[in-house]
Amino acid sequence: MNFGFEDVLTDKNYYRDQWKNMPEFIQDKQEIFKELIIKFPKKEDFEDFQKQLNRTISIKNKSIWYPGIPIESRNCNLGWVDSNETE
Repeated sequence: MNFGFEDVLTDKNYYRDQWKNMPEFIQDKQEIFKELIIKFPKKEDFEDFQKQLNRTISIKNKSIWYPGIPIESRNCNLGWVDSNETE
């Protein structure tokens, strides 16, 4: 079957044709003062840690920011806006 992805899989520069006239992406580097690994021997210790931080942390979380990043500062609410579109 041909799904039209052959160029993407074989040509490493395929994206260049698609990316013409697109804005440059610049990611600001977030400086980190200290990174710390904390290990909890018991579930109760983990739950106590969450209470002390006054935060809920998923068991799946690999990292957190402290203090937490305000929701309005997160990139999850951003999207692409076409300046040529009318309201």
